[in-house]
Order: sequence, then C-alpha cells, then structure tokens
Amino acid sequence: MGHMLVLLRHSSHFPPLANLSLVMQEMLLSFPTTEMFLLDLWPSYPPVIVNGNPEGGLLVSQKYNLPRSRAQAESITPIVGGLSLLSMNGGEWKTWRSHFNPGFSAAALMEHVPYIVERVQIFCNKLRTNAGREIISLDDFATRLTFEVIMKVSLSVDLSSLSKCT
Repeated sequence: MGHMLVLLRHSSHFPPLANLSLVMQEMLLSFPTTEMFLLDLWPSYPPVIVNGNPEGGLLVSQKYNLPRSRAQAESITPIVGGLSLLSMNGGEWKTWRSHFNPGFSAAALMEHVPYIVERVQIFCNKLRTNAGREIISLDDFATRLTFEVIMKVSLSVDLSSLSKCT
C-alpha cells in the first residue's frame, strides 16, 4: 500500500475535496527536521518527492532539472491546456525556460511592484467592503487579481477588472 495509510492519517481531518498540497504541507510540518521526503502512493500514482525547502526546489527543478513523470504531465495538462514548463523535460524544458528567464529577473519583477501593490490594495479593499456579508466568494476576487497581474506583467495590458468587481 506504499504510504497510503500515512496519507490517510494526515488527510483525515481535511474536507474531502481539500487540495492535496495542504496535506503535503502538514506532513512536512509533522516531521520538523525533514525538508524533503519520498511519498510512495503505489499502485495509484508513481512515487513523488515532496519538498519543503526552497534550495531543494532549485536543485530538483533547475540545477539538475530532474525529469518530471508522465503522470505529472497528464495531471497538469487539463489545467494548462497542453505542454508547460511544469511537464517538459530535458532540452525542451531548457529551451523554453531560457525564453522566460528575462521576464523573471529581479530587475524585471521590481518594475512591476508598484502596480502589484496597487492591485493588492484594491483586492484588500474589496475584501473589507464585502466582509460584512454572510458569504462571499474569494474565487472571483482572487482570479481577477491574478489575471490582472499576469496580463500587466506579461503583456503590458491593464484590465482594471478588479475595480469593476463587486
């Protein structure tokens, strides 16, 4: 059964459809001296490395560019609509990563900080305004914030859709 029983023990107090990353985070926190571990979910999924260390993440994803599993590509494809940096391997990953590197440099990102701060302030104001309601959906606000920042940073387009959201 691999680590299925361990996974069950750590996920039992979460809602049934909770994101698995919450469970992984709890597992990491339950072993404070462990920064990375192998999770074996055989026979339902290939073994995966669960990493809670930024340096380990850089080693796995960039320095050594360890191969992503076919299962990872299959699980991410419906979300992203095809190939992505999350599913590519080897030379293909390196080629596309080099195209994106300039946009993620510290200098490039710092240019966008004022805009991001402004959008986050609008987001916070929307939350404060709607906090008195019995139920509010964070999904619309958070999606608009994310989409606005991505559009501005990647395409220099200011949608201002968050301002229009009630």
